[in-house]
Amino acid sequence: MSKESAQWTDIPNDGSLEFFARETGLDPTALRVEADALVLPQNRFFHETSGDYNLLPASTKEVLVALQDGVQVELYSDGRRRRELILKSADIILPILLFLGTAALNVGLNLLSDWIYDRWTKPEANQEPPTIRAEYASVTQQGMIARWRRVRGPAPEIARLLAEEARLLQTGTPVEAREKHLQQETQDSKEQPRDSYCANQAEAALAVAHELIREAERLLKDEETAIAERLFRRSLSKIREAVLWEPEVSSHRKYLHVVGRRVHDTFECQLEFRDGMYWVTCPVMLSHTRGGFSVGGSSKTICSICGEDVLTCPHVKRRTYDQVVARRISGVCNICGAEDECGHEEGHAYDGVQAYGIVTEIDVDHVAFVPNPANPLCAVYSYSVSKSDLEEMISEGERHQIVYGETPIYCHHCSVCDGA
Repeated sequence: MSKESAQWTDIPNDGSLEFFARETGLDPTALRVEADALVLPQNRFFHETSGDYNLLPASTKEVLVALQDGVQVELYSDGRRRRELILKSADIILPILLFLGTAALNVGLNLLSDWIYDRWTKPEANQEPPTIRAEYASVTQQGMIARWRRVRGPAPEIARLLAEEARLLQTGTPVEAREKHLQQETQDSKEQPRDSYCANQAEAALAVAHELIREAERLLKDEETAIAERLFRRSLSKIREAVLWEPEVSSHRKYLHVVGRRVHDTFECQLEFRDGMYWVTCPVMLSHTRGGFSVGGSSKTICSICGEDVLTCPHVKRRTYDQVVARRISGVCNICGAEDECGHEEGHAYDGVQAYGIVTEIDVDHVAFVPNPANPLCAVYSYSVSKSDLEEMISEGERHQIVYGETPIYCHHCSVCDGA
């Protein structure tokens, strides 16, 4: 995640609901706001949105409940089926919010700020604040888009920006103690290391790399060159794992280049040729490729408490409920989530049961390259270098010396780059 401060992005538009609907994949006739606010799908995440359903992020129900504390809010409906948006990213995606008038916008943004603060940033949350993507638009009484904005950043900073945005709509609103605390939380979040799980995974990968390097150095002294080379190259893969787990820790990438230079100077580095093309597989070179792969799709998700659509039923994920009658929904125990036999007796009521979603249908739409995948190791592990790419990399005078597929191509990246 970038250390830079999050900033609002104003989305260009012509002010009409028709333009807004076209860009968001919605029906303009269903955008005639009668309530204070509409919670809208995020259809544009797919290249070709299905005409059969609308895609609503997993956060939709919580946002709806949060806004209901102060504004009259409705869930967008145009007659199409609703599906839950699946994006295996580390980001929390919020639905688009459409507010009618300044008063509703002011209250709504404050409520959204409070919800993010309570959910992810206050001390009792006991979790690392995620990256959040938020987007809203405001519409006038005459049905024109007055403003359309989006933002992405750490949860504390998004909460602060939403509160500031609301305050600007009502000049003179004092900065409350919570606002000051949010600013401090934002500053603290920039100074803290990434999630402890990622740090632990990086540390474990480096420990394996260190052991591989020690053994490789010993074998090199014993003139077991071939085995030593294999261990050295395996260590590069493990160090790159540390880079993937903690991309903002510059020392990992620098260390990767130090070891890479040792491998280059000792064994040389040659591009592999297979399937009619040269391939870059070096972890050092690949460490300059950011991002990873994420599955995108949609699902039908039902509530574990009542068995109804999770987007429209009265229950909220992660909240606990009493007197929940045990039963198996789609083969899953609605009390504990076990697929196999468990100790919960069907028909018996249990207290303190946490609501969760049960996926009954899933459609995978695509695999996308995203900047912040849920699994950092879902990364690029090789890429091809075509003949035209290779010709662009070398001087015109050297091209006649190379027979594509036959001439060995050596990489000297580590001799000119220190990973900074």
